[in-house]
Order: sequence, then structure tokens, then C-alpha cells
Amino acid sequence: MARTWLYAGASLAVVGSALFQVYIRSPTLEANGIYRELHPVNHKNCQSIPELKACEKIRIMPSGVMYLACGGTIESRFTWMPTLDALNATSVLNRSAQDYLATYDTKTGAITRLTINGLTDPRGLNLHGMDVVPDETNPNTLWIYLVNHRPELDSALKGANSVIEILKTQAGADHVEWVRTVENAQVVVTPNDIVGGSNGQEFWFTNDNGSKVGLRRHIDLMFRLKTTFVGYCHVTDGCKRASVPLLGSNGQITIHKPNKDKTLEHVGTIATEFPMDNLALSTDGSIIAAAFPKLHLAIDSAINSSVSVPSAVLRISDATLGSAYKVEKIYEDEGQLGSFGTTAAMHGDTLFIHGRFYQVASNYGLSPLADSENTYLRAHGSSDACLQDPPAKLSLIDLLGLKKN
Repeated sequence: MARTWLYAGASLAVVGSALFQVYIRSPTLEANGIYRELHPVNHKNCQSIPELKACEKIRIMPSGVMYLACGGTIESRFTWMPTLDALNATSVLNRSAQDYLATYDTKTGAITRLTINGLTDPRGLNLHGMDVVPDETNPNTLWIYLVNHRPELDSALKGANSVIEILKTQAGADHVEWVRTVENAQVVVTPNDIVGGSNGQEFWFTNDNGSKVGLRRHIDLMFRLKTTFVGYCHVTDGCKRASVPLLGSNGQITIHKPNKDKTLEHVGTIATEFPMDNLALSTDGSIIAAAFPKLHLAIDSAINSSVSVPSAVLRISDATLGSAYKVEKIYEDEGQLGSFGTTAAMHGDTLFIHGRFYQVASNYGLSPLADSENTYLRAHGSSDACLQDPPAKLSLIDLLGLKKN
């Protein structure tokens, strides 16, 4: 009998190992780029902007002025980036260079660091996602929505004290005014990126993980458990879950339509071959997505800053037309200009790329997509979520977990 149980146990171990290899290990390794060959494209006609480094998110306004959410230094990103489990609160609380907001004029090259008035929290800004939205009645007034991962002394055990900051400014101004901080520990869990409303009162955001810290974060990712969600907050009505449970953010693109109660209805999915991060909606209706052809190197890069992580950019056309879309790789490098590009956007025929461990790079001469029926839509956001206007055409596009075809 003992021998029978031994054989049975051995058989279960073999079957379990095979299932792990087929359904978990192999798809995960493939998705993360272990086996992917690099095919660099459109990476030679580029120039860098070394004055702007470690900016997780960029947002280009129709005027050509780019807003950036930047880290004080590239090195500071290695010690404090909650989404990558970098939770050295002591280091970030004693850093010499603070995170900041900046503008870059794509026409003149002028760079302006924005002064922030009214924010009295001694922890300052610890930036991640960002959206910049023209006011619904006065387009010269801009609302800025920021994901702020505030450090606590016990963050290594409990994670970041993450909140959303709402600020206000005028187009062309060299300063911004802090308006309010929105926090809700049950809904604002692990915010990654954000889409703000044009009224300065509401926003949607993605949580990139179901847990702030701990082994559960890795288990959810490995077994593709649906533990994340899109959250919605209104400054007077409070916060709530706006979506059903979702796979870990940053993977395939899913399209959601807001309901009257601000919750989201899933209406479509766009599959690509790459893990992705931030999205930007172009004026022609296409989506520009920052992608990671070798995502597995990101962990090595977080440990050793000399390791470069290749970057790629995808362009998805006609994404709001249901299944009628085209996925095109318009940029890929081997890490020459920077490492781990997390955000990209088009302005005219120029592609801009940036990231946590990057400096702004621009590539000239990329052709815009042909006009589509979405050309009249005005982008209200660009991020892990993209919100389009007018209300009759509203759709929320959120990056979710990888899908194995």
C-alpha cells in the first residue's frame, strides 16, 4: 500500500509539474520576453533631453506643451517605487532632490519646473500616474490629477500611504495651486495611473495590484488571479469600486464604457504580444502604448542600475470600433537612450518616450495614422486608462493582465 501511495504521489507531482510548466511558467516566461527576440525599429533618428529624467508619466496638450511627473533623480526611483516593491521610506524621506512637476514646450524646447503652492505635507510629492485636463468651462484652466505614494516609517511592512492629489493651474503658468487630497484606504489601494474629470471633482484610476505588500502580490500575478479593479472617486460623494475584479494591471487592453452611476461596463478587449504600461490617446483616435519587450530585465535593473531594459511603443488604430483595430510596433530599442520606458505619446509626427529610469527621447518623422471616425474625439486622459469626450462616446480603456492566446 505504501508503494501504491508513493507511486500516486510521484504521479501527482509529475502532473502538477507539467501543468505548472504549461499553464503558468511557460506563458509567464513568454509574456515577460524571456524568449522574445528584439527587432529595433525607428530608434536611430532620436534625440535625448537630459534635463528631464525619471519621469513616470507625460501628457502632451494640443498646444504642444508637455506636462511631466518626475522623480528627483533616477537613483531615487530605485529606493521608492511601491509598484516594484521598492519601499525604502527612510531613503525617500531624506532625499536631497524632491519629485516635481515640469513642462516642456515641444516647439521651443523650453523647460519649466512648476512651483507648487499650498501643499503643506512634509512628505511632498512621490509621483507616479498623472492626468492634465482642461476645465469644462474655461479651457485655459487646467486640472492636474496626481497619484502620490506617500511614505511612512513602516511602509516596508504596510506599503505606501497612497492618495490622489488634485491641483489647478493656468495654461502657460509657472506654478500650480494645490486644491485637495483624496484618500480612501479601501478603494485607493495601489493606484497606478489616473483619468481626471474636466470639472475638477472626479476621477477614475487603476489599482495595479490587489495588495500593497506581501507574498499575495506575487501569487496573484503568477496564478493570474483577478484581484485588482478600477476605482472611482468624487470629492463630495466619496470613492467606490467602478469595475468587476480584474487581472493585474499592465497587460492586454480592455475597453470599458462608463455607466450613469460612474461604474464601468466591459465592452471589448485588444490583445497584443507585449506587456504594457501607460497609454496615450492621439488626436486621430489611435492609442500609443509604452511596452516592454524584455520585462523580466526590469527586476535586474531595479537591483543593478547598470542593466538596461529595452523599450517599445505600440500604436493601436481604431480601438474604439470594437474588434476593428490594428496593432503596430512603431518603436523598439535595446536600451540605448534609457531604461524601461513607461510612457509614450505622439505630437504631430514626433514620438516622445519617457520612464522611471529614462530621460525624455524624441523621434522625428513617424507618420500619423490616417483619419478615422474618432478624429473629433478630444482626449481627456492618457494613462493606464484613457477617457474620451464627448459623453456620448465615453469609453475607459484600461490596461489589464496578460492574455495567452
